[in-house]
Amino acid sequence: MESVATESAAESDLFPQIRPYPMLRRTGTVIKAAKGSSHRARIRKLWIAGIVALALVGSTIVVAMTHKMASSSGAQSEVSPSETETSQSSDASASSPSPSSSSPSKEARGVPPPSAGFPPNLAGFPSPENTGPRSTGPEIAGPIATSSSGQVIEDVTVDGNITIQHDDVVVRDVRVMGTGNYMINIRPKSDGACPANIRIEFVEIDGENAPSEAIAVYGSEANCGFTFDHSKIVDTGRGIRMGSNVAVSNSYIYVNRTWDGAHRTALSDNGGSNLQIKNNTLFCELPGCSAALSLYGSLAPIENVLIEGNLMSTTGQYCIHGGSVSSKDFPSGSNIRIVNNRFSTSLGARCGKAGPVASFDDGQDGNALSGNVWHENGEPVGTE
Repeated sequence: MESVATESAAESDLFPQIRPYPMLRRTGTVIKAAKGSSHRARIRKLWIAGIVALALVGSTIVVAMTHKMASSSGAQSEVSPSETETSQSSDASASSPSPSSSSPSKEARGVPPPSAGFPPNLAGFPSPENTGPRSTGPEIAGPIATSSSGQVIEDVTVDGNITIQHDDVVVRDVRVMGTGNYMINIRPKSDGACPANIRIEFVEIDGENAPSEAIAVYGSEANCGFTFDHSKIVDTGRGIRMGSNVAVSNSYIYVNRTWDGAHRTALSDNGGSNLQIKNNTLFCELPGCSAALSLYGSLAPIENVLIEGNLMSTTGQYCIHGGSVSSKDFPSGSNIRIVNNRFSTSLGARCGKAGPVASFDDGQDGNALSGNVWHENGEPVGTE
């Protein structure tokens, strides 16, 4: 009984307002309080109820705290992957390839980089320094015209314009200080046929002394073809007017003169086929630029065109009008491939003011638009 008394004393110290348990006795299968202890039994019941209530409150607090900790742990788990990805991305950025060799996210496609100013970086592209005559000889007065097939005009500076009306003519290492409306003009022969195998290479055409609306090279009077290679055109209002069977390559063309009501481009064709425009630098600056390169089906369909590896920019609306203009008599161009070009923001916020390419029907047979990138960062343009 000493142990009972000791236990009761300890309980009294813990709960001084509640008297100790009364002695219990078992009657049958029911546990009852001893006779004469009903008041103590009620006190005991209250004490037990208090203990149970405290236990319930305690367990509720524990559960709530556990839930809060679990929620906190779960929120950290949701955040951790992004934090890890950010950390990994930061670590990876130090060794990741440059934008020109990495694949951008889908969201990044079509977002042009800011301009770094004009001219853009021309490393690896035709420039005023790596095109034009390798050497020039004496100055001769123009205009001049070809006199026989197979004629070679070379190592001279022509003060005037050149007219070509014979087969197999070569104009090489010549500086043309152009005058008149057409600085080099490929015209039909005496029999009405276009001259064949015309090659213009390592030539500079300077339009400073010509009218602003003059055309540097004109072959579209009868859709006469020619090759224009490693040459440059500067200080003109318009560059090359093509027809059919024309190749323009490795050349620098910068048109920067204008006039009221001008519609001008570095390269244009109003209807023709079999064009190759490869590895050129094409700029059209100041008001009146339609594009850097315009293909319009005005006189005939635009067909069989390869535009590849060029660098271009303009103050006009678009860098390229791609041969399918609904308002023209021949509104659908076909087999036109615009591939692996570099569109610069040096003159227009999106190569042009509105975008890199317009008037292009990718549903036409043979038409392709692929591999084109922003020049300033190498990211794919949003036209594909």
